[in-house]
Amino acid sequence: MMSITEKLKSFAAKYSINVLSDSKRCVKHRPINYHFSEELDKDIYRSMGHYETEPVLTIEVPLSKIESIAEVESTFYNNVDDVYRRRHFEEWMKQQSEERYLRSKYPSCQTAYEHYSLMLHLCSENPYKPK
Repeated sequence: MMSITEKLKSFAAKYSINVLSDSKRCVKHRPINYHFSEELDKDIYRSMGHYETEPVLTIEVPLSKIESIAEVESTFYNNVDDVYRRRHFEEWMKQQSEERYLRSKYPSCQTAYEHYSLMLHLCSENPYKPK
């Protein structure tokens, strides 16, 4: 299993992301879910100044890569509250992973997939296709 650092490096490589600087930090905003016995306890806790920080990255990303990320975001994650769509997305990702595994294991499956993809591409460019 990949660690978070490896996943971030893989993501950055996939989308041609170059980190220019990581010297800044920002405060993580998290709701406080503590139970206090008295109102005075809340004031004492707030005055203690508990907070966490995380690095802020200055990056450069090609526009086409940002457009790709935005397309994935709008396609799958805009409806994250919809349980059916989230389940559908999870199943679709599982199917894609299984298909990728089969194509890597069986060369004939990879060849068939390439032919199928080519046919779909050619059909989508056909100016005589019925509407």
